[in-house]
Amino acid sequence: MKRSIQSIRWDHPNMRGWVLFVLICILSSVSAEQGGINQQTDFSGTSILALDYPNEVNVTKIDGGEMEIQVQIDPAKNISNVSWVTQICINSGVCYPPVYNLLVEYNESWGGSIEVQNQASYVNWRFDLTHENDTQVVRIPEMGFGWKVWSTCWFDGENWGGDDFKAMGDGCLSPNQDNSSTDVSSSNSALSFPSPVLVLVALSVAALSYRRN
Repeated sequence: MKRSIQSIRWDHPNMRGWVLFVLICILSSVSAEQGGINQQTDFSGTSILALDYPNEVNVTKIDGGEMEIQVQIDPAKNISNVSWVTQICINSGVCYPPVYNLLVEYNESWGGSIEVQNQASYVNWRFDLTHENDTQVVRIPEMGFGWKVWSTCWFDGENWGGDDFKAMGDGCLSPNQDNSSTDVSSSNSALSFPSPVLVLVALSVAALSYRRN
């Protein structure tokens, strides 16, 4: 006996509750980003003993800036390689793919640096550690990026901030840039974050299309 497939009832209380739940999740993810607040994960119990890195990244030079890091590793753990996996997000709302930066060991410390382009908002990172005679890679943290450092001139989708922005007062510009880049960066950034109104419209269109079917 064939069973007929019934159309989705968007007016059903359970379905309305599900749509509301999805909407809340989307809006929460949009508003969760707070500019200028650095993040760091707890590395106690790992092979990392200490970290040394700047509280902010200077990106107002014409070619951007540079960020250095020093990682002290427990020598008893027999670590053979330390990868600093970084991700740079810029003021237009774009985040570039992660980059694996192999740190160099020197006097029981591992160090390295990366170039951070002009107009960068922040840098995310984690660590991938490889033990001697072991092909298994240990990620710190296991999921996502454990650290985030904001730049000296950032845009978080709604507001500008950073020490250099306070000094300039007109967007994130280096001395060799013209003022037109500020407007472009601001407009692109606003478009890069989902608007609550657009989310509501999208859900409404989806509901109508299903009801018509």
